[in-house]
Amino acid sequence: MKIRELKIHNYRSIAEQTIRFGDYSLLIGPNNSGKSNVLDALRTLYQKDLKFDSQKDFPKFTTADQETWIEIHYELSNEEAAMLPAKYLLQPNSLRVRSWFWPADKAKQGVFAYEGDTLPETTFHGAKNVGEGKLGNVIYIPAVSRLEEHTKRAKRIARPHQRHPEAHRQVERCVQHPDQRLREVQSDNQGRSHAGQPLAFELGEADQ
Repeated sequence: MKIRELKIHNYRSIAEQTIRFGDYSLLIGPNNSGKSNVLDALRTLYQKDLKFDSQKDFPKFTTADQETWIEIHYELSNEEAAMLPAKYLLQPNSLRVRSWFWPADKAKQGVFAYEGDTLPETTFHGAKNVGEGKLGNVIYIPAVSRLEEHTKRAKRIARPHQRHPEAHRQVERCVQHPDQRLREVQSDNQGRSHAGQPLAFELGEADQ
């Protein structure tokens, strides 16, 4: 079972959007363009630690109606298609379902499956088992870092002299007086070799 199409209606910043997927897909866009809202709508349907909150999740802009729902078009394997009642099977080997998030009375009814081009008023026979994997599953891996963390890291890298002042001074000395610094390193290594200590090779720390 693979998600081939996702349709979102009145969810946060999204008024109406249809997204089609391949075997591997990327959501690419600038900050605050709605990428997370797409994933959160999907997580809400699968009850992945998210529940619809009308105060937060219903759009703040004027909408054509007062409904929020999501539709998913699944591609089925031959085995999955054979297990599905014929009335729900769309060609070629696919299934389309809708789940309402709002209004509350519709949201409580569960998941509905298309019969041909018609969305019936009776719920999909497997709706109560959505959370148990009857409609597949979604694995959500949250981001391990945030934009501000990358910004802070970039600032630290841009100012290495503030992180490693001694290393920065050594680099400056190498650039300004290379011959003198080379003699210092050679002298230090000569002393180390006499004392049986490992030789020191100068590696700048400013870029670490």
